Amino acid sequence: MALNFKDIAYTDTETKKPEAKVVEIKSARRHVVRISDIEAHRKQFQSETKMKSRELIRVPVDSIALFCSEQIPTHFANQKYVTYIMTVNGVDYEIEPINSQRAGKKIIKHSELDSDQPYAVYIKESIKSAYLTIVIQSHGVTETPYLSNIKILYGRGEENGNV
Repeated sequence: MALNFKDIAYTDTETKKPEAKVVEIKSARRHVVRISDIEAHRKQFQSETKMKSRELIRVPVDSIALFCSEQIPTHFANQKYVTYIMTVNGVDYEIEPINSQRAGKKIIKHSELDSDQPYAVYIKESIKSAYLTIVIQSHGVTETPYLSNIKILYGRGEENGNV
């Protein structure tokens, strides 16, 4: 199975006119799906904004996690402004990015064994479907947290037990 992604490369430094080319990846194993270049085009923000992704995986995987850089201004009150919900096989799990210092579940893993880890959710079946919902609370109408470098990370084991 091969995956195709559009790769945008700027070729003209003055006009910055993009040239798109298709990059073929021979295997989807251990690759990253990156969501980038998200821009806000409003001067006033709603008090809450919600974004839901399309289906994130095409073949079953054994683990899934989120990597996301957050920029929350220091003068914002000390409360949660961004909530991440990973819907796996139809069930919602609130997660935190793996690069976050906040406590919480960061990885959703398929395992037949029960384990009580503070950083992981263990489910009894492989991950066949996954969606990401991000809910952002703004601070007034003119300020909001910013997210960048959003990546979905997943792992898939092999029949012989190697990862």
